[in-house]
Amino acid sequence: MEDDHFLFGHLVVRNKLSTQEQVDECIEIQHRLEEKGSLEKLGNIMISKGYLSDNQLRLILKAQQRISRNSGQRIPGYEIVSKLGQGSMGSVYRAKQISMDRPVAIKVLSQQYSRNKQYVHRFLQEARAAAQLSHPNIVRAIDVGNVRDLYYFVMEFVDGDSLQDRLRKDEIFEQDEALGITIQVCAALKHSHSHEIIHRDIKPDNILVDKNGQAKLCDLGLAKAAAESTGITDHGVPLGTPYYMSCEQARGSKDLDSRTDIYSLGATLYHLVTGKVPFEGDSGPLVMVKHLTEELIPACERKSGIDPQLSAVISRMMNKEPDNRHDNIEQVEEDLRAIKDRRRPPHTESHLDTISIKDPKSKSRPVRGRQTTGLIGTRQKSNRKGEGRSTRKVAHKKAFRPILTFLTGQEKGRSFPVSSGMTVVGRLPDCDIQVKDIWFSRKHFIIHKDKDRFEIEDLGSMNGTRINGRAVQRAELHLGDQIAIYDTLIRFDADED
Repeated sequence: MEDDHFLFGHLVVRNKLSTQEQVDECIEIQHRLEEKGSLEKLGNIMISKGYLSDNQLRLILKAQQRISRNSGQRIPGYEIVSKLGQGSMGSVYRAKQISMDRPVAIKVLSQQYSRNKQYVHRFLQEARAAAQLSHPNIVRAIDVGNVRDLYYFVMEFVDGDSLQDRLRKDEIFEQDEALGITIQVCAALKHSHSHEIIHRDIKPDNILVDKNGQAKLCDLGLAKAAAESTGITDHGVPLGTPYYMSCEQARGSKDLDSRTDIYSLGATLYHLVTGKVPFEGDSGPLVMVKHLTEELIPACERKSGIDPQLSAVISRMMNKEPDNRHDNIEQVEEDLRAIKDRRRPPHTESHLDTISIKDPKSKSRPVRGRQTTGLIGTRQKSNRKGEGRSTRKVAHKKAFRPILTFLTGQEKGRSFPVSSGMTVVGRLPDCDIQVKDIWFSRKHFIIHKDKDRFEIEDLGSMNGTRINGRAVQRAELHLGDQIAIYDTLIRFDADED
C-alpha cells in the first residue's frame, strides 16, 4: 500500500521525530521521482535521508494504519477490508456493503482537504458526475455522504488492474488489445459527452480492466459539465496530468470541449502501444511546454511494428490545434474499429498525406506535413548557438505592454508588467518581479528590452531557465514563449492597450 503522506507527515511531526521542513523536503523528492515514473514511499525516502530510523518508521506506519481503520469504521453500513491505493485527494479502500453483501470501493477525502470548501466541492462533483452516468464502461456510483467531516464516495469495485499498473511493469500492449481497450473507453466517453460531461483527466491510471477484459473509466474528479463553471479551474490554471494533458489544458484555457478528451485518449493510446509517453521531461511544466511546442514523433517511428494507419489516427487525435482533431469521439471510435478490422480509417484517410508516417520498410524519413508547434502562427528556428526558439508574427499596429503570466506555481493566475530597460525576476524583495517559489534563485533571470526586441538572460541560477523546453543562458524572447523554472511555468504575453 502507498503511504498517505499527508497523514504520515503529520504523525512524524506531531511525535517530534522530524521537522516539518524535513517532511516537506522528502515530499518534494517523492514528487520528483513520481514525475520520472519512479514510485517511492515517503517513509523510505525519510530513512534514506537519515530523518527516520527503521523502528520509528514501523511505529508511524502502525499508527497510520490504526487511524485509517478507525476512519473506515466511521462510515455506517460499510466494513473496510483493505486499502487499495492513494489518490490525489484521498485514499481508496476495498470494503463490503453490509446490506447488499457485496464488495465496493470507497474513496475517502483526506482530512487535510475536508475543511477546504473548494476541495469538498470537487470531491462531491466527482460523485455527482458519476451519478449522472450509467454505462458498462464507466465505474458505477453507489453512494456519497459525510459523517462528522469525513467525506466518502462509494462506487463499484472493479476486480482488476489499471493500465498504469501494467505499464509500470514495462508492459507494452499488443496493438489489438490496446485497440479493444481504447474502443471501450470511446464508448464510455461517447456516453459521458452525450450528457455534456467532459472527463478532462483521461490517463492510464483512470482506466481499469477487470478479469474479463472489460475496461472501466473512473475518477471523474476533474469532470465538468460543458456549460458549468465551478471556479475550481480558473483561467490560466492548468489541471490534469502533464503526460496526457491537451495543449489547451496546458495553456490554462477555460473553454474546453470534448476534443480535450480526444487528445488525452490519443496520448494514452500512444503510451500503450509504444511503451513511452508522447513527451518526456524532468518536471510537469517542462512536459507541458513540450506538448505545446515540440512536434510529436509518430508512434510507428517510436516503435517498429505499429500499423502506420493507427499511428496516423493517434497523430490526428493529438494534433495541437483542436480544430484539426476528430470532430467528436464517435469519429475516433469508427477509425479505431476500422483499423481493428483491417480497414482504412474513414475519418483520417483524407489526412494521411498531411501527417508524417514512416514506412517501417523504408530507410528514408518523410517530412511532409509534420506538426511544428501548438502556438498559432509560430514556427521553430535556431539561433547561432543552436538553441531552439519560436518566432511569432505579431501585428504591431497597436501598442502593447509585455507581461509575464504565471500558469503554475505560487503566483499562478497573476500577471506582471515587463518594464522598459531591464526587468529582474527572483525571490529577493528588490527584484522588479518578486516570486515566492523556492526553486527560483534570489535573482533568477533578467528580461532586457531594446525597442521592440526582448531577450532573457539567466543569472547563473541553480535550477536554470528553459524557453519552450530548452535550457538557455541568453536568448531572444517572443510573444507566446513559455518560460519554465523547474515546476513554475510562465508565458510571455502582450497586454494590449
